[in-house]
Amino acid sequence: MISSFFIATNKPFHTLNIMKFDVVIPTRGELKTLTSLFTALNAQTLMPERVFLVFDKEMSDEQREQFGKEACGVASDEIAKRLMPVTSVTHDFQPGRGASYARNYGLDLVESPYLYFLDDDNVFDSDFFAKSLQEYQAHENHGTTLYSPTVGRRQTDHVQSVGIRQFHYRLGRPEPIMGWWKVKAFRAFLNLFRKTPQETDFHLPQMIGGNSLFGKTAHFRHLRFDERMPFVFEDLDMTNRRHRMIWPILVSKTNIIHHMERDKTSLERSFIATVDGAYQKSKNRIIFVKNNATRWQKIQFFGIGLWISTLRFSLFIVLVGRHKRNALKWLWKWVMDWLNA
Repeated sequence: MISSFFIATNKPFHTLNIMKFDVVIPTRGELKTLTSLFTALNAQTLMPERVFLVFDKEMSDEQREQFGKEACGVASDEIAKRLMPVTSVTHDFQPGRGASYARNYGLDLVESPYLYFLDDDNVFDSDFFAKSLQEYQAHENHGTTLYSPTVGRRQTDHVQSVGIRQFHYRLGRPEPIMGWWKVKAFRAFLNLFRKTPQETDFHLPQMIGGNSLFGKTAHFRHLRFDERMPFVFEDLDMTNRRHRMIWPILVSKTNIIHHMERDKTSLERSFIATVDGAYQKSKNRIIFVKNNATRWQKIQFFGIGLWISTLRFSLFIVLVGRHKRNALKWLWKWVMDWLNA
């Protein structure tokens, strides 16, 4: 049982794994969502040292007490002693500042040499951590490698993300490596010419869309999440900055983490289905380009790509969106703010 679930402690919990690692998970504190995550953690054959649950939500004393009691019935004793809740009460933490801030805050609490970032709606098989560390060790490049599983949909075999091939500055958008059916077809084609199993075990993207990331803690601290991006593009920005430093990014083809309960609409996938999403999408694309683009790429984006993509998003909102007026207003607001700056 978790007698003091929300009391912070710095006591480490030792496990048998040679590569000691912690897990950082930003969360809104919805137990229904976390139940599946706790179930997946309970079943792991290899345990992390600590699991930092960073609550990006203000919680009353009653809510914290209720959550602690309910969590006792979900998390096993093995996981319960590793859970480290981070709230505005247990730590000097400011909820509501977004996932990037929450991840960076959890990162500063990590003591293990390795770190796994996960989302609170992830589910995975019992050998997920063991397989991640095994594949990472086999291909580690002096500790600079960033490892990620394939991101799949929770109730289907469909692949959601295997990484981003590049950011197309003239069109103002990231280009995924391939859709799920193209991945399978291309993999079958590669197998015709395959020499060794290792040659096609991983995708090698330029950046990763999805926050299931494993690597050295020190390197995450060297390249942190940009807190100006609460969500949308924050994962692409951080991983692309690593890529620009010629630090390899590996996306496993066989180790799969499942994310999301259902398929998203085209507007939801584009993060323009809500007013806040439209604003963040517009703002964070510009921050991404400023952080990562060369001078010529910036000329392409601000001269062509920004307008093509913004007009495309506007058309989506007009045709199938809700709250059209407000969404359009905030989609264009950051563009106008940038022009006036």
